[in-house]
Amino acid sequence: MFQFGLRDLPQQQTLEEYALRFPELQKEAVVAALALLRTASDLSKAFDLHFASFGLTEGRFIILMLLYRERDYTLDFATLSEKAEITKPTLTGLIDGLGKQEFVERIPHPNDRRKQLLRLTPSGLGLLEQMLPSHYEITGYFMSGLKAPEQLVLTKTLNKLQEFLLNIKYEGVNL
Repeated sequence: MFQFGLRDLPQQQTLEEYALRFPELQKEAVVAALALLRTASDLSKAFDLHFASFGLTEGRFIILMLLYRERDYTLDFATLSEKAEITKPTLTGLIDGLGKQEFVERIPHPNDRRKQLLRLTPSGLGLLEQMLPSHYEITGYFMSGLKAPEQLVLTKTLNKLQEFLLNIKYEGVNL
């Protein structure tokens, strides 16, 4: 879950005062970044409530959806970790929880005895089939504050920002 805890965003006057002290401050960039973080946090909280109504967390839902997208509902741990962009220890915790709920199962890798695969169970598949209609409906509702053309512009703008962030280096460290 993404949480951004700043509800009291700085006023324009505050930013103007800071800009006098810190010439590097680009007011529009700060305002845009804070608005994006605040909105992403609010959207994440709304989705968390939705996931919780099905006994899931965002992380568990992501794992289930990654498995659901596969033709045989199966992935190896390394691929799943990469696709979910989480560490293997974090993935193990999510899988353990989903295993206790009987939504996923570990199965032997057919070509490598040292490895295991993760597969969506019939219960996990049933949960997703039950959940997805309301998930897509609520996603549409959450985004209905913007008209469809505005949603397209937002998507294009966010994709452009994401591409930039993936390609920059800050003090030698990839972001």
